[in-house]
Amino acid sequence: MHQQVVPKDAEWVAPIQKENNIKIVSLILTRKCNLSCKYCYERNKSCQTSDFSSICQIIDSEINDKKEKYVIELFGGEPFLKFDLFEKIVKYVNNKFKEFNFIFTTSTNGTILSSKIKKFLWNNKNIDIGLSLDGCQYSHNIGRCNSFNKIDIPFWQQLPNCKSVKVTIFPNSISMLSNNFIYLHSIGFDVYGNLAYDGKWNSDLLKLYKIELNKMISFYLSNENIKISQMLDANTLSNICEPKAPQRHYCGSCLHMCCYDVNGKKYPCQTFIPLSIGDKALEYDDAKKLIYTDIIPNDKLDNECLQCVCKNVCPMCIGDNYSHGRGLYNRDMSRCSFEKERFRAMAFLASKIYEKNKLKNYENKKMILDGILLISKYLKECTKD
Repeated sequence: MHQQVVPKDAEWVAPIQKENNIKIVSLILTRKCNLSCKYCYERNKSCQTSDFSSICQIIDSEINDKKEKYVIELFGGEPFLKFDLFEKIVKYVNNKFKEFNFIFTTSTNGTILSSKIKKFLWNNKNIDIGLSLDGCQYSHNIGRCNSFNKIDIPFWQQLPNCKSVKVTIFPNSISMLSNNFIYLHSIGFDVYGNLAYDGKWNSDLLKLYKIELNKMISFYLSNENIKISQMLDANTLSNICEPKAPQRHYCGSCLHMCCYDVNGKKYPCQTFIPLSIGDKALEYDDAKKLIYTDIIPNDKLDNECLQCVCKNVCPMCIGDNYSHGRGLYNRDMSRCSFEKERFRAMAFLASKIYEKNKLKNYENKKMILDGILLISKYLKECTKD
């Protein structure tokens, strides 16, 4: 059991909603991928691709304010299967919008690398790259089509704009969670992790998850030079709130984010497009009538979530909710105990950092302390020792 250390100077303050001064424009270059990962939410892959002229028109319509910060996401499928298009888009934006504040981001499985692609990525430092790498070879291969040896890990290690790797945790890999994170840290990566949305989560897996989280806590406390994964990062605790606090819109869909599929149509984000949910796809203008971009009315929420102190930090993918027929705001409750256990572990780790007088390094220390207190006060034990 995590024995919570409650700092004496903690008190509750209302969560602060950050100003949204970033506009995210996602472009799907192709629906094709060279892998068929077990947990992938893109269920309708095909050979369809976007064309350059249409993408240029989209970019011209979306990038129009020099005061904005733009994030242009180049996605697939596997985006490097259409590297010719990828390269053209980057050059087009770099040349036409020099006076604008923008970066590119992309996510890749890392298996498609020619010398030309490598050179291009090295020469374009304004492309932030997320590499999907699930950890050690065995764990990675069971979910990602035996692709570990197809990834040129030394290249990605050395590439300055590949800042982190993304780990998707699914039932078959949960017992190896801590080993996977420790391995990835040992080869120089920051690690971003999340539970797969379509996993069959149960009480036996929850017990394993708790054991693995405890191992990760021990690792981070013994290795203070390692950047703590977002899964346990204390900054999240600054948005823990009283049960009476309102539920706020969790993501940027229809707020400062949009996505264009290969058909040229506009959607709230990648999870609402035909590539992800087929005929259920919900276009941007239709979604905007349904999505609350600030406070979500109580009658739209599950009562258990409504009373939870974690509701404003608990991952809620409205696209996943929608695709599974739960409406927009009813979470997959099979994940609930797992997320609560993660927040308990997060608060425990933060309390230990506080004991070492290292929480002073966090800008939002006061709100983190409040979050630790609220979790100790309200969050019931998810599993028994």
